[in-house]
Amino acid sequence: MAPGDPLALYPGGRGGEQASLTGRLALEDGCLYVVDSRGQRWVPAFRSPGTSWDAASRSVATRWGRFGVGEAVRLGGGELEYSAAAPWVKRPPATCDLTRLWLLAEPL
Repeated sequence: MAPGDPLALYPGGRGGEQASLTGRLALEDGCLYVVDSRGQRWVPAFRSPGTSWDAASRSVATRWGRFGVGEAVRLGGGELEYSAAAPWVKRPPATCDLTRLWLLAEPL
């Protein structure tokens, strides 16, 4: 992971909740968010391994494809409550708003 990598990574696995989060991918002050239609920011917790950040293109590469900052996304998964004790592969940056986290199952 490169310095300035904004990804939050959670251990991989199949399954998980199948709710849907729709919004635009945003990069704000080094934090990656999905901003929904109500303006709420969600930190997406991507599955690892298989997810990487490309700083040059400002995009996330996953096994399902690439998502660029500013693009509309629809992500399957479910809400996750932040805990430093959780089995993070890579915690979200401490400066991010961790009020709302979304654990990705897969894009819809």
